[in-house]
Amino acid sequence: MPSRNGAREIRGNIDEALAAQIDAIASKPGTSKSEVLEQALTAYVSGNGQQAGMAGVLKRLHEQTTALEALERTVKAIGVQIATMDERQKTMAHQQIDILGTMRALWDDHQATQKTLRQRWWWKLFCG
Repeated sequence: MPSRNGAREIRGNIDEALAAQIDAIASKPGTSKSEVLEQALTAYVSGNGQQAGMAGVLKRLHEQTTALEALERTVKAIGVQIATMDERQKTMAHQQIDILGTMRALWDDHQATQKTLRQRWWWKLFCG
């Protein structure tokens, strides 16, 4: 193929979807299909396109890994807090049972005292 301005003309066939994407990019003012294809092929041949794409994937993968690690730490911390709360709840339940037992004992003592006082009052009234 003859060269034009130091460049060679290359002809080939491409997929319709890819052709539509190239047309869309080249439709911007100041760009042409040749420039779009030249930049894309230059990046591909030099490895920049693949490396840039891989760098983006690796960056996103690192972000996801960091987020996952943070989530795992949060889940572990919540698990510890739940276990602590469970133990506290059990302790409080035992304390509540102890308090109720003490209240019952106090009530029984109060009733016994009242009964004793009533008996003494009646004893004093009759026996004098």
